[in-house]
Amino acid sequence: MNIWHPLAGSALLGLQLVDSRTNAGPRSALLAHAYPLAVALAAMVLTLSMTVPVASLLIAAILLRRERWKEIVVLSSLGSALGGVCLYLVFHHLGWSQISGSYPDVLQSKAWFNATRWVSAYGTWALLAIAATPVPQTPALIFTAISRLPIEQVFLALLVGKLVKYGIYGFFAARCPAWFGHVLSAQCRKTLSAEKA
Repeated sequence: MNIWHPLAGSALLGLQLVDSRTNAGPRSALLAHAYPLAVALAAMVLTLSMTVPVASLLIAAILLRRERWKEIVVLSSLGSALGGVCLYLVFHHLGWSQISGSYPDVLQSKAWFNATRWVSAYGTWALLAIAATPVPQTPALIFTAISRLPIEQVFLALLVGKLVKYGIYGFFAARCPAWFGHVLSAQCRKTLSAEKA
C-alpha cells in the first residue's frame, strides 16, 4: 500500500528548504524555530485536508532533525489540535443535513459507530483517547461538533491526545536509527566472528 501523497512530498521539500536555511549564518529567535514551526504548520494543513496522516510527516521531520524531536512533537501537536478545532468548527456550522450529504460513507462506517458510542458515553475523554491512538479522528470530530461539546475541552482533548501519540512516535523515530545501527553492527560483528572461526 502506497501512503505517499503529493501534499506530503511538497511539505517535506518545504521542510528541507527551511531546515537548510536555518543552519546558515546567525539565527534570530524566529529562525531558530523555523523548522519546527514549519512542521507544525504542515501538521495543521494535513489535519485540515484529512488526506494524509500527520504521523508520516512527523516521523520524516524528526528523522531529518532528531536533536529537536521534542520541540517538533509539541509544535506538531499544537498544529494538529488547531487543525482539528478548525474541522470541529466547520462540522459544527455545516449541520447534520450537510454532513450526511457530504460524508455518507463516513456515517455508515464502523469508525462512525464506535465514535458516536464512545463520545456519547465519555464525551471529550473519548476524543482524547481517539486522538492518542491511530483510530480515525474525523468521525469523532463530526459527532463531537454535532454534540456541541465545549470548544475549549475539544481543543484540550485533541492537544493532550496528540502530545501522547506524537510523543511516542517522536521518541522512537529519534532513537530508531541509532538503535537499528547498533543492532546491525552487532549482527555484522557476529557474522564476521563466525566467518573467521
